[in-house]
Amino acid sequence: TATGDGKSALFIVPILVHLEVSKRPNDFPDFPGIRAHPVLVVITPTKGLASNIVEGLKKYDIAAIAYDRETVAAAHVAALNLVHEVSSCSKYHVICVDPEHLHSDDWRRILSVSAFCNNLVAVIVEEAHLVVEWLSFRKWYGGIGPFLRGRLPPDVPVGAISATVEPGAVQTASRDFPQLLPFLNTGRRAMIYGYSCEMVTSIFEYLLRCEPPGVDHGRRVRQYSALCEPDFNAETLRLAETDPELQVIVATVALANGINVLGIDDSISVSMPSTLSQMEQQ
Repeated sequence: TATGDGKSALFIVPILVHLEVSKRPNDFPDFPGIRAHPVLVVITPTKGLASNIVEGLKKYDIAAIAYDRETVAAAHVAALNLVHEVSSCSKYHVICVDPEHLHSDDWRRILSVSAFCNNLVAVIVEEAHLVVEWLSFRKWYGGIGPFLRGRLPPDVPVGAISATVEPGAVQTASRDFPQLLPFLNTGRRAMIYGYSCEMVTSIFEYLLRCEPPGVDHGRRVRQYSALCEPDFNAETLRLAETDPELQVIVATVALANGINVLGIDDSISVSMPSTLSQMEQQ
């Protein structure tokens, strides 16, 4: 359903209800599945969305945390056991986590704690259309279901919300950029710039579709954008100088500003940059 229709209520209302019931369980003798310390997990694609959810929950007095790179680093500096803080269910009632951290050893430990699993109300996947759209460069999107279903009690529901998922079979819109192929077929190493993360992803997926069967997908063509994990972006820059098989980097304009990548023969801009200065930078 559309943005602004209130999809967040699908995880706000359940945790509010469970928190109220947990305070006065005797007043709700027919309530099924009472949790002593209810928690709910929201799988989010970006730290910006996670932070937005955490901030929004404050007005409902719901303690929440964005389990991301910054939070993990801050806990390490402060000598806090973040795994214990989450799995004990005593401090946070909503935990936002990205697919990559969900598959980490820390979360394997969290989901092995029976107290956490027994208090888990639900798991919700935010922006669920990205499970398919971003799978080409964020492989852990493909493992959300198996990872959770192998670890959660059978009565814990896993849901998905999005403004852009349509009923029926998954339909993936694809865009073609045939004007790029004459440049790339020369074998010269190229940087291809798109004006948005969405365009960068579309170009990247198009080039993957053009690769012949049996090749090592993701080695000849990589992408660099804010949607990729920082470690992935850093690896892309390293491979640009060390892997002769890497021919094309599809990137947002962020890569054009002050980052030196050796061995690039061509710079290709898909659409006109917004300013002449930006065009010269690219």
